[in-house]
Formats: sequence, structure tokens, C-alpha cells
Amino acid sequence: MATVRNVQANFSAGEVSSQLKQRIDLRQFYVAAQSLKNLYLHVEGGVSRRPGTYYRYTLPGTAKLIDFRFNDSQQYMLAFGNARMDAFSEAGAYLSSVTSQPWTTAMLPNLNWAQSGDTLIVVHEDLPIQMVLRTGATTFSNAAYAFDDDATTDPKVFEPFYRYGDTSGITLTPSATTGTITLTASSALFSTSWEGHCVQMDGGKYVHMKTYLSTTTFTAVVKDTLTGTGATDDWLEPAFHDDRGYPRVALFHDQRLWFMGSKSLPDGIWGSKTNEFFNFDAGTGADSDSVQVVMGEEQINEIRAAVGRDNLQIFTDQGEFRSLLPGTNTAITPANMNVRNQTQFGSSRVRPTVLDGVTLFVQKTGKAVREYLYSAIEEKFSGDAVSLLASHLIKTPVDMSGTEGALNQPEKLAFIVNTDGTMSVYNSVRAEDIRAWVPWETDGEFVSVRCLTSRFSWWSSGRSIHRRSTTSRSSRSTRRWIARKTPRARRAPGRVCLISKLRPSI
Repeated sequence: MATVRNVQANFSAGEVSSQLKQRIDLRQFYVAAQSLKNLYLHVEGGVSRRPGTYYRYTLPGTAKLIDFRFNDSQQYMLAFGNARMDAFSEAGAYLSSVTSQPWTTAMLPNLNWAQSGDTLIVVHEDLPIQMVLRTGATTFSNAAYAFDDDATTDPKVFEPFYRYGDTSGITLTPSATTGTITLTASSALFSTSWEGHCVQMDGGKYVHMKTYLSTTTFTAVVKDTLTGTGATDDWLEPAFHDDRGYPRVALFHDQRLWFMGSKSLPDGIWGSKTNEFFNFDAGTGADSDSVQVVMGEEQINEIRAAVGRDNLQIFTDQGEFRSLLPGTNTAITPANMNVRNQTQFGSSRVRPTVLDGVTLFVQKTGKAVREYLYSAIEEKFSGDAVSLLASHLIKTPVDMSGTEGALNQPEKLAFIVNTDGTMSVYNSVRAEDIRAWVPWETDGEFVSVRCLTSRFSWWSSGRSIHRRSTTSRSSRSTRRWIARKTPRARRAPGRVCLISKLRPSI
């Protein structure tokens, strides 16, 4: 039988799984390759060698990259490590460090954050909420996040409150209705972690918790006159403290700061007052008051991530949810806040990224990347797998970041770091129905990746942490991506391997 040779004009489908060798019925078959290792896919369909990297700084240990953008001309890359944070300029130059910090190496994989202006909010379920503050053009500092109060002695603290189920049946008895009192619990309840917080009694009246005495007694200061001195079951405790844990997710959205998914309330959602990011006073439920809800699904949904677009997108271990319908042009209020399930794939702990008009998230199985996309016809979100034809490139991802293109490179790319140290790069052109993947490798392992906003090229915006091991030690360094041929640039060899196209016997 004569050999049939086909001319392949482009690689717009990227690298696909070897399982597709016989799928000549797929249009992607004719514009794909079996291997595109260390290549960069152009939007026009051609390929070239991926950008190299060059060394910028040796990190003292394991680290996680977080991008910090104040404006187009002032962008930073922050490397969070064990009890420290190292700051780098947009060009990758080391700027400064903040040390003696409360986060640990074990917390880094699940560290989450939200940024507004000069302030970065950092959260973890075992970490009191932190703030990283830009104090100058090259300097940063850290401080504990503190809820607003009424600025009095032993103040009202405007924090979220909740009545946890394991306190059912426990009553509180105040020794008086005003002034300094002894607050007595009917069963063991208190610890030193309650000091400085407030409890709410009698339908929202504040009592400041001043001094721990025992698991059942506390010295407290009444801020709003109580109804009486009898035992009452009408009380709420602070939602966040050492005994209950802290939120897993932080987000600025719709002029509010949102905290979600605490250690003791995995499906809890708390939004600050409008334009008051430190005030979570529920008040009377007015439109501008704090929003505090529990998802309340049949199964407890552990909130793992959230994205704020024209609505609030919430990703949990059981499925994907949304708040108000997109396009309604309605602000979220305590009265209209609702959470509706859209898909049931479940999300991993990898932070989602917005790319080409959709939200990309890693399914909790670690074997698929999906796009969370709203359909106006169905009035519902879908979660189609964009990695379906290249599933072999998705290997339990640990980090993900995206870039929407630049002046000289219009490609919209997502970079996914796999647990084996490889990187899978996704090229999306939804208008042309193009979803293409290529694999990247390095002389060592990719550990973390993050993209800044670049006007000229996406490769000048990319930053990654590399781990290289020798017989004596393992080192981690920050690297900037570069396409120029310089003595310091490490450019991996590219390789193209076409799919074997077999003509069926007739």
C-alpha cells in the first residue's frame, strides 16, 4: 500500500494525547501534534521555542509566588516562604524582605490572598488574618488584620458572629446588665482566644470579652444594656478565633471584602459593609450592612476559592456556585444574597484564573482543567473540560496563573505547574474555538508560577520558582522568563513530533 503524506499547515490544536492516533474523525487531528515539548504555540498556528529563564535570586527555602500590582508601572512579585516574604521588582530584582512572620512552610500550598491598592489580605484556616502593606516604592511590612471597633475602652468589635452547632444547649448567665460583669457558661466553652473579642447577646447586644477566668467564666464589659441576669440561650460567639479557625478564602468584590470557608464553618460566607473593608457589623440588614450567610446545601461544601466578576463565583469541593445572575446590574445586599449550584465537578485548592472571558479551575481529581462559563440562553454556568484532548498533560496541578496577552504577543495563556515539576501551557482563542496545550520542562522542577501585567510581551511578565537538586543539596531560585538570547538565559530544546496519520484499509 502506498504511503500517504499530508501537509500540516499549523498546530493550532497543540499537543494531544496518544490515544487520539486513530481519531481521524476529529478536526483537531489534522492540526495537532503528538509532542510539542518546550515549544510556544502562536495564535496564528505556528510554533517556536519557548522563552528561556535566567536566574534572579536564591530563595532560602520552599516558597509560593504572589503577584502584587499597584498600577502598570509599579508591579511586584512576592515570594512567601517559611516565616518570611521576599519582594521583587517587575524586572525580577530583589527589593526587600519581611521576616518573623506567622505563616509556615506547611501553610504555603493553601495560602490565599486578595489585594486592593497598597494592601494584600492573606488568609489560611490556621492563621489569624494578615495584611501585607506596601509602605514605599521598594518596601513592605506586615500587620495583623483588625476589625473596626467603636474606639472606646473595651470596645465593640465589628466582627462576624455565629452560633456553632456544638454549643447547642449551652447558656450564658451575666452577673449584671451593665458595666463590668462575670459571664458564666453552663458548660465548658471559653478559652484565652476569646479575649479581646465580643459576643452578642439578647438579639445583637455587644458584650466585650475582657479576661479569661476559666472554661466557664469570663470577665466581660457590657456595651449595650442587657435584658436581664437570667440564663439565656440567645447568644453568638465570634466567627473567627483560635478555637474555631480562620477563613480560607479572601476576595474584594462589589465594594466589599469577602471572607469564606473557615475551618469550623467550611460553607460560611461573610461580606463586609459596603466600602468599609474592616467592618462586618450586620446592623439591621440594610443594603450597605454586612452580608453573612451559610450555603446550607444538602452536603457541606468546603469553599476553596472565589472569583469576583459581574457576579460572585464560588468554588467548593462538591461543586461550583454563583450568586446573582450575570448581567442583572444589581449589587449584592443582605436581602438578595443567594448561592445557587451550577455544576458538580468540585474544585481543587489551586487558585482559579480568569482567561479569555472564562474562569479556569482545576477539578478536585487533579486530572482536568475546566472552564466556568455562563450561558445566557440556559441562564446557567457550565464547566466543560478544556484539557479533554490533552489529559496526559494534567498531573495533579499545584499552581496556576494566566495572562491575557500583550502588544507583541496576543496569545492568551494559562500556565499550570504540575506536581511532578513540569508545566502545562494552555492557549485559548475562544472566538476561533481553539484550545491548545503544550508541555514545558526545565533542568530541575517548576515549583510556582505567577504572571504580572506586561504591555509588550507575556514572556517578560512571567515569573517562576525553580528547584534544582544536586547530590549535596536542593536549591530554589526565582527566575524571569526571557526570549532574547543572552548568556544567562536557559532555553530548553524544543521538539515537534507529528501524529502518525494512518490511512484506513479499504
